[in-house]
Amino acid sequence: MNLSLKPTSLIALLGLASLLSACSPPVVEVTPELLQRWQQQQQDLNRLQTWELQASLTANTREDGWSARIFWKQQSDAYQLRLQGPLGQGVMRLEGNAQTVLLYADGQVYSADTPEELLEREAGIRLPVRHLMFWARGLPVPGLEIEAQDFTPEGTLSHLKQDGWEIEFRSYQQVGNRYQLSGAWLLPRKIRLENDTYLAKVGISQWLPGGMTQTPCPQDAPCR
Repeated sequence: MNLSLKPTSLIALLGLASLLSACSPPVVEVTPELLQRWQQQQQDLNRLQTWELQASLTANTREDGWSARIFWKQQSDAYQLRLQGPLGQGVMRLEGNAQTVLLYADGQVYSADTPEELLEREAGIRLPVRHLMFWARGLPVPGLEIEAQDFTPEGTLSHLKQDGWEIEFRSYQQVGNRYQLSGAWLLPRKIRLENDTYLAKVGISQWLPGGMTQTPCPQDAPCR
């Protein structure tokens, strides 16, 4: 059997390798300086307790796929998500906090113990809402094991593996604070989520950081 490659085949393989390399995030060496930047990033983002975002979401499972526009408002542990157009169902609104979760759709009000259970039961939508509260800001979910994580040179997450999910932070955007309490934030723009049965892509078109918790700023440094 002749295993030699024709020139055209070799060129095609080289082109494919180049394409795959371009799609893969660069490997960043973890240094003490990088970890210090990541620690500062976590501190900044954990102080960001009130925010709004607008995003597009496409999701696929083994059975079906759907897309939607998401308008998300978060204030501490209270949240409101407006989903427009998922599975042809028009507009629905999900509201909740640590004690209560409600879904408003088709003139009806539904409740459940968790937002994930409520969306899947009433709308057939699988969305890890409680995890996305943190992943959307580029943070791991506290209290869950971090199986793997990689960073960008700026000290933000580029990849995270947690609770059976692979999360890729494909790009970030610099966002100013509308109340002028801080400098610019580095917040995710494109996120890819995948587990054994589910693949979703989130494209965040607008961030509105709405303030920080009232943590005193250091006397010798400005608030970030």
